[in-house]
Amino acid sequence: MGDSNAATNIATYKAQLIQVEAALQLDPDNDDLLKLQQDLKEVIDLTSDLLGVSVDSVDLEAAAKVHSTLLLDTDLSIDEDDDSWTVGDHCSAMYSQNAIYHNATIKRIHGDGTCTVQYDGYDTLERKELSTLKPQIYRRKPTETEIEAKKLKKAEVEFCVKRRSRKVRNGDKNNKS
Repeated sequence: MGDSNAATNIATYKAQLIQVEAALQLDPDNDDLLKLQQDLKEVIDLTSDLLGVSVDSVDLEAAAKVHSTLLLDTDLSIDEDDDSWTVGDHCSAMYSQNAIYHNATIKRIHGDGTCTVQYDGYDTLERKELSTLKPQIYRRKPTETEIEAKKLKKAEVEFCVKRRSRKVRNGDKNNKS
């Protein structure tokens, strides 16, 4: 196995480790993720020892490219149009500094097909094309507040629909008189 192939393997393992560590940020007590993190670190060390390749010689940029490729190879697209995204939606957006998809929240939607996202856990805001957004890679459990807000929003929509329906029916009755 050549150094190039070995570097690619290590970069793949590093990319997978990046994904696991991102998931651990959202769920730090997840035993399965902690075990996977430990296993990946061990595989990286064993592979580098076996092939005589320094882990440090595989740059993070290569791992980021492999990581992005892994995400692109996985069908994370949504079946709906870009206009399915709304302010407050959780998504994954490619962070410009490392070309890796990170969980984010849509803060503003602009009229030109772009939006402003804030990366979860950070103050960083970036403008992104709506078409490049993906569903969250690692979904966190919604907070009670988010669940209640979603229920309230749904109830408001249902109320508005019923009210509108009544107005239309009453308008029809008034027009027939």
